[in-house]
Amino acid sequence: MRRHLKQLKTILEQQLQSYSCLVDVQERGPILSIVVRHIPGAIPDGPNIQSIVRSGLDAVFAPDIQKVNLYALPLRETEAEPQQLGSFAYQGVGADEGVPEDTRRQEYLLFRLILLVLGVLGLVMYLFTPSVDYLVAAIVAICLALAFGACKRLIERTPPLVQRGIVLVGSFLIGAGLVFLTRTFPEAFSATAIAVLIGAFAIRLGWR
Repeated sequence: MRRHLKQLKTILEQQLQSYSCLVDVQERGPILSIVVRHIPGAIPDGPNIQSIVRSGLDAVFAPDIQKVNLYALPLRETEAEPQQLGSFAYQGVGADEGVPEDTRRQEYLLFRLILLVLGVLGLVMYLFTPSVDYLVAAIVAICLALAFGACKRLIERTPPLVQRGIVLVGSFLIGAGLVFLTRTFPEAFSATAIAVLIGAFAIRLGWR
């Protein structure tokens, strides 16, 4: 990916010669941040820069990039905050279409609601049958539901290999929990419930 970023930087600086601009390119997982260093007082046109960047990404073939943030910063400024020019989702040339962003958000919301419902169900069962197993599983489900959004945003910034590893860990936890449950039920209810909850949470985090 470093080679692609160097190529992209070269292409963008060639395209922006008429604007007398330099370019800084930084990549964090699937998110690309591009800072356009311009002459003081001559802020470049955001939509035009966005079109140039998109063409440059297509030229270097960067299918792993999912989002691009554009910033402007005057030359020779070291302490000033960059001004945001825009932001856009990117689908690499030749990459799969994937799931639309609105659909993904609805799926994430549904998953969080399922976790919350399971947590509330565990609390109700605890009220009727006081058991630490029900209480612990309920608390874990509610905590996972509340933490899912922040964790998902963090995981999306990691390389695809890390995301696949998280999915594998989640699958292992679910499989191990179910096997353990069939051998020591009902004593293993709490451990199995927690393993399955965390496993499903990990799979949904890592699944793109």
